[in-house]
Amino acid sequence: MPSINRLLVLVILGVSLSAQAIPVPDDSTDVELFTNDGPNVDTYDVNSVPTANDIFDSDDVESAALDADADALGRRATKPKAPVKVSPAKPPAKAPVVAPPVKTPAKAPAKATTTPAKATTTPVKAPTSPAKPTGKTCTANKFKNKPRATRERAFSEFDHLFGKRVVAADFIGWHGTNSDTATFWAAKGQLEKPVKPSGFFDFFDFSSKQSAGTSGADAENGPGVYITDDKDIAIAFANNNAKVNPGTTPMLCAIFAKTAGNWENVIRKVFLPETLVGDSSNPVTKQQKEKARLDYIARVAPGISAVNVVRFSLLNRSTRTGQLVLPAGITNQFTAQCVATTATTLPTGTGEFPAFSYDGATLRTQWDIAAEQQCAAP
Repeated sequence: MPSINRLLVLVILGVSLSAQAIPVPDDSTDVELFTNDGPNVDTYDVNSVPTANDIFDSDDVESAALDADADALGRRATKPKAPVKVSPAKPPAKAPVVAPPVKTPAKAPAKATTTPAKATTTPVKAPTSPAKPTGKTCTANKFKNKPRATRERAFSEFDHLFGKRVVAADFIGWHGTNSDTATFWAAKGQLEKPVKPSGFFDFFDFSSKQSAGTSGADAENGPGVYITDDKDIAIAFANNNAKVNPGTTPMLCAIFAKTAGNWENVIRKVFLPETLVGDSSNPVTKQQKEKARLDYIARVAPGISAVNVVRFSLLNRSTRTGQLVLPAGITNQFTAQCVATTATTLPTGTGEFPAFSYDGATLRTQWDIAAEQQCAAP
């Protein structure tokens, strides 16, 4: 049988290989394993060993050799299959596709973008808080010079303090009145409260008759003498004043500070915010408005009596014309040069709107006017 033949061939080959390997000496020793000189040593003739041809024919040997090669090839062919099935290549192949690191980068940016989105909502709400005027506190204006108590006395006593500007009058604006008041101021040499009833609208106080505003004027900034930077507006007031005072004629007066140094450097001036500008025919409301103005002035211009601070405001919000009021306590520091409203020649040293403007940066700086502030009541 073929299988038995193969077995015998293998046995014979094993014996033959063993016999040929016996005489080979070991490299690590010089001892001879056998010798022919000894009498008791049996000799072995290799030539006497039967060959494969003696037992089997050549066809059987070739057949057995072919079968052995086939088995060897079969074993070599089947051995690689096992590593293919258990190959570690599959986990790496799945790792790049299914691995969580692929999903993690996608989620990380999504969460990162939501955090800045919430952060941007906070700054949007922040600007709305300062927009509320009720939470802001008024701050004292930084004037050029420190307040002086002597400013409430006659400034002519201190003219020598202002050097070359002692005789230099400073034009501060226009006032429309009637001929009675113009004559009275010219005689006095300064602004004073007229004694005739015709002068009620030239010197505002809190009397009931003036509150009616029959001359077209009112006390939006408080009591005192009102002056404007627009000549045409002053002429209009003069015409109305003369109409309500029969027997008088309209007069245009240019108002000057006796000395420029007093006006620009000593007398305190503030620009009122729009919320504090206004008048009322109701005596209680009128007094409340004035109290609010005095409280504001005391915080913006501390160190001086608030009733003696000059107050500026806009007269016409569209054209930006302005008005100021000179309090009764300082009117003696100003003079009036009056002419008929129809006169072609105006007093020297005057100016006209808009080059001459209370709201302009030039006069605000030169006259040291405290800027208006939007702040809460104390």
